[in-house]
Amino acid sequence: MDGLLSLDPLHTGYYRSWKMRNGERHKFLAAQQGPNMPAITLDLHPRSIVAYPDAQQRIIAPSMEVAEVRVLLAIHEAVQNFVLAQYYTGCTIEVHHPDEIGKIITQPHYAFRVSETLADGGTALPGWWVDHSEGPAEVETMDRGGASALDRGILRLLTHDRALEKIDALTEQVSRLTALMEGKNGE
Repeated sequence: MDGLLSLDPLHTGYYRSWKMRNGERHKFLAAQQGPNMPAITLDLHPRSIVAYPDAQQRIIAPSMEVAEVRVLLAIHEAVQNFVLAQYYTGCTIEVHHPDEIGKIITQPHYAFRVSETLADGGTALPGWWVDHSEGPAEVETMDRGGASALDRGILRLLTHDRALEKIDALTEQVSRLTALMEGKNGE
C-alpha cells in the first residue's frame, strides 16, 4: 500500500475500525453488484484483504454451483472496486502475490437458522453442528448435498403446511354442511 488509506464512508464504503495484535483492522462494505448477487464485506488487515459475503443473504440460483460462482464474482468485483476507490482517494494498493488472489481460506459452509430451543438440543446428524456465535442460532454443515436435501425438505414441508391449512378449512366446511343436512333430514 502506498499512501494513506481512505476511511471515507461515502467514497470507499468504510464501516468501522478495530484494534488487534499487529495493528489496526478496517471493515469496508461493498454495494450489491446486481440482482441475485450478494453484498460483500472487506476486512483490511496488515498485508491482506479478506473478502466474504455478508451473512443472512438469499442468493437465488438454479444450483449451489451457480450460487458459489455468483459469490466469487461478487467478491472479485468488490475487491476491484475497493482498490479503484482507494486509488481515486490517493492510496495505491498493489497485490504482490497474485497466486494468493482468490485463495479460499475457509471451507464454504451452509447454514440454516433455527430456534434457540431446537439449537439447544444439538444435532445428531454426522457432519452438522450448531453455531451460537453471533445472532440467531444456526445449524451448519460443509456437506453441499446434505444442505441441498435439507433445503428441499424444508420447502416440501412448507408446501405441506399450506395444504394442511386448506384441508382444515375444507373439513370445517364439510362439517358445517353435514350438520345442516342432518338438521334438514330431522324435520
